[in-house]
Amino acid sequence: MKSVTVTVLETIEKTRNRFFEEHGKNAEDEKRLFINWYVENHNAPLRVLINDLSDYYLHISENRIIRYLNEQE
Repeated sequence: MKSVTVTVLETIEKTRNRFFEEHGKNAEDEKRLFINWYVENHNAPLRVLINDLSDYYLHISENRIIRYLNEQE
């Protein structure tokens, strides 16, 4: 049985690789593109997706992620 941490890290790695395969860019270098891609390609409430991006993927504040999303409108 895998630990929760290992499972989370594997999921993060798979997601980053999928983004890279589709866009040929690093999620850290292309934060806005990654944020939009993540929100468009994952089925969960927006609040949960923003938390994922903040805590697991980009390590930036939720407010900053919301600003990036609002800039796209």
